[in-house]
Amino acid sequence: MSLNANDMAKINFSSGTTGKPKAVFSSHKNLLGFGGMCSPVQNIISENDTAACIAHFGHGGENN
Repeated sequence: MSLNANDMAKINFSSGTTGKPKAVFSSHKNLLGFGGMCSPVQNIISENDTAACIAHFGHGGENN
């Protein structure tokens, strides 16, 4: 399967504080960008790397 950086990687839902919960879409590029910001060493992720993201589902950053 071929992936594009702009392909959808996950769907989160807003809490609905100001109305009904809404779907929030994140691309692979979004997730890698956020992961890169949080990394103490920048530019360590290459297109050949694989990562596992494990955390609770109650937070939008669980995939980083």
